Amino acid sequence: MLDTLKNKKNLIALVGASNDPKKYGNKILLDLISKGYNVAPVNNQEEMISGVKSVSYTHLRAHETDSYIVCRLLLEK
Repeated sequence: MLDTLKNKKNLIALVGASNDPKKYGNKILLDLISKGYNVAPVNNQEEMISGVKSVSYTHLRAHETDSYIVCRLLLEK
């Protein structure tokens, strides 16, 4: 699994991405982008997260394939 995460060509769907700079969902998103990862923020309420078009969880589930990695943030309520 870690080798899959290290491959920057894979799409990482970050469930729990946030526009709030105080939340881990925003910090992790910006960190991954700054390191060159291909990240799709997943958020049902926001159209854009830190300048990146977000997708809804429903859309993500409808197009589920092996071509992306889903990272769910469990650190926040």
